[in-house]
Amino acid sequence: MELQYGPPQDTTEERQLGRLVGEAFGVTPEECSRYVTRLGNQRFRILRSVSVQAGLGIYEIAQWFGGKPVKAAGIGGVVVAPESRGQGLGKWLMGELLQELFTQNYGISILYPATQTLYRQLGYEQGGTHCEWSIAPETLRGGEYRLPVTRVDRLNRSIFEPLQARFALHHSGPISRDEALWQSILGTETSVPRYAYVFGEDDGYLIYDSQRTATGFELTVRDWCLLTPAAISRCLRFWQDQRSQIDQIHWVAPTTQSWLVQTAEQTARISKQQHWLLRIVNVTQALMDRGYPSEISGELEFAITDEWIPSNQGNFCLQVSAGQGVVSPGGRGDLSLSIGSLASLFTGLYTASQLAQLGRLNGPNAAIQRADLLFSGPEPWLPDFF
Repeated sequence: MELQYGPPQDTTEERQLGRLVGEAFGVTPEECSRYVTRLGNQRFRILRSVSVQAGLGIYEIAQWFGGKPVKAAGIGGVVVAPESRGQGLGKWLMGELLQELFTQNYGISILYPATQTLYRQLGYEQGGTHCEWSIAPETLRGGEYRLPVTRVDRLNRSIFEPLQARFALHHSGPISRDEALWQSILGTETSVPRYAYVFGEDDGYLIYDSQRTATGFELTVRDWCLLTPAAISRCLRFWQDQRSQIDQIHWVAPTTQSWLVQTAEQTARISKQQHWLLRIVNVTQALMDRGYPSEISGELEFAITDEWIPSNQGNFCLQVSAGQGVVSPGGRGDLSLSIGSLASLFTGLYTASQLAQLGRLNGPNAAIQRADLLFSGPEPWLPDFF
């Protein structure tokens, strides 16, 4: 089968791609059409022969680590035509994409896997968590009314984006969203009303919708940002005040949701948890763009294997000072690891010591301990799903 890689060339190929997405993910033709329109023709890649055989969508974003954004490609909607599966087209498609992303100076790529096996063969590895929490508001106690709460009637990303950027500074994993993802958060394509409130002047915000389900009346948080202790307290009070109507509140947060320590009892529950995968597309770019603990200086010398991107293969020296990394080729290659294991170290999901215990990293103890410190930080998590 002779295949060509690239964006859809016309509306016929767009419709063919939409049909594959609809069949693979169980969405309607109308939803597929909105998805293609929202992301834009040039943000899709397909493999074509006589017709579209496989495809995917690309979100142009940045992901925050160590207080700095790293240019990232978020990959969604990876599909292969049912009649063409089992021929390695998914790996072919992703392999072509990785080469393209490298030439466009992306540092990393992230995705939610339908299967880890395929993407691990391509150098992706677990990078962090997407954890869904739930709580019955009637079980909440405490919280204060100190901050005013202002309803936002016209939802516009310009209201929320600056606050979200401040929030990302102190977390590992949240992203700077593109327009397509902001449209998803703000509910521009859904018939279910979406509500938003700002806490204080600029202490945080809450965006949510509410629906009756078979199990009760549920409030689902689509995005949240709490920047101060007063905002956390006010949000908990806001949730508690929903108890006369709402049976359950759902939101996405780290597995160690720190502000739950403010609740009287341990009534919040994790209802769903999964890992997203990250791929280091450009070793030099990724290591130089992320931030590091400002109080720690040091040098790490890596020996990296990467079967898909030759420029990532070999020895690299990372020097860190004042929170900034500088990368140069060469060095002794003290820490030996695959590009996939580097991904988990890069995000901070696993320490160098943990990777060494798993046999996924080898090196002298002094270098391993130095890597533990340089890549330390909060739990990596991602609130967005794509």
